[in-house]
Amino acid sequence: MTTKTIESTSPQLTKPKLAILIALGVLGLIGYGAFLYLLFLKHSALALAAALIAGGCLFIVWQLTPPKRREVILGYLYLLPAMTFLFTFSFFPVAYAMYISLHKWRIKKQAYLGIGNYLRALGEPGGIISFLIGCLVLFAAWWVNKQEVWGEKNKLGRIALVSLLVIGGLALWVAGVPVMAETGDPDLWNSLKVTLFYVIGTVPIQLAISLILAYLLFQKIKGKTAFRMIYFLPYVTSLVASSTVWAKLFNPKGGLFNRMLEAVGLPALRWLQEPRGIGVLLFGPDIPSWAAGPSLAQVAVLIFVIWFWIGYDTTIFLAGLGNIPHELYEAARIDGANGWHLFRHITLPLLSPTTFFLTLVAIIGSFKAFAHIFVMTSTASGGAVGGPIKTNMTAAVFIYDTFYTNVRNGYASAIAFILFAIILAVTLFQNYYSKRWVFYT
Repeated sequence: MTTKTIESTSPQLTKPKLAILIALGVLGLIGYGAFLYLLFLKHSALALAAALIAGGCLFIVWQLTPPKRREVILGYLYLLPAMTFLFTFSFFPVAYAMYISLHKWRIKKQAYLGIGNYLRALGEPGGIISFLIGCLVLFAAWWVNKQEVWGEKNKLGRIALVSLLVIGGLALWVAGVPVMAETGDPDLWNSLKVTLFYVIGTVPIQLAISLILAYLLFQKIKGKTAFRMIYFLPYVTSLVASSTVWAKLFNPKGGLFNRMLEAVGLPALRWLQEPRGIGVLLFGPDIPSWAAGPSLAQVAVLIFVIWFWIGYDTTIFLAGLGNIPHELYEAARIDGANGWHLFRHITLPLLSPTTFFLTLVAIIGSFKAFAHIFVMTSTASGGAVGGPIKTNMTAAVFIYDTFYTNVRNGYASAIAFILFAIILAVTLFQNYYSKRWVFYT
């Protein structure tokens, strides 16, 4: 009995062919980008560049065999609609924003500044270089720590690790960040500080409250479907509408919250019009400046944010709780575990992927928060966005104010890329350290 080996008739994709296809796709995108640039900016000098790139693409295609040529053309025709949409509305605007950030741009392009806008925002080059060196040295310290330097015989590795940590810390926090904060744009650094208060004041609290509510609603209680719907209502409500309503509730004159304070004998507060920190309001003006904390105006915004997002986070936590096998709880109860043990050793570890997702989304959303801050602060301060006295001027609001109010388009674009770099760094940090506390099985 003989057997026949059936060989695949489809051509193998070798590395040279793959390189040709990638080069063809990149050249096509560059050519389309040149076309868009020519179309919108009417630079006749780019017509020749676009024609040369298109000719290069055709030349590469023509060098292929007829069957392969048809295959490549058909493949790129299938990709053309999606790639056209992505490049036109995603890649090209980002590249064009980078181009704007390199110029002095007020409605129209003016002088070419290179990295001048970035230096204006971040400060002197010496501080920036020290900051980058500090980050690189700390990364080297992390790499050294991964090499198991804590053994008894690895004294040299421990010395190298401590040295790198000291040098990196000095470069980062002595010669880097302070110099950048002193010589950079004070409004940018203030917006980053306000954004940090925003993240710290919303993410942990809203996740903790949402987890407790989800755990309670997951139990066998009457009317839990109605409660789930009630808690989810704020999230499905229009953000602009709910922001306007809450701005009225915080109105110093006749607002609901001040009426409640007066009803229990407490003085009324200015809420969204109060620039002083909550530390100053609670302990007096003699406390150190670092202990003042966020302004009462920002605390009012944070209260609204927590109220708005609790329903969404609770719903996601409920979905995560539903994926935990009940057999684990039953086995733990048989072994004598109480409610706290079940929550601590089963619920929290198996809910860690959901917690990680919500934390990641909440932090990224906090860095980009804009609409509700715009509505609430402009309503309370008569059109001044980010007030009072810029105590609600988060990074996203600062970009808007720079771009539209001050009409400094190039500088605003540079700040947007700085914010993008910060969000990317925080996200990568979260993704890396999630391996230590997130359990998917």
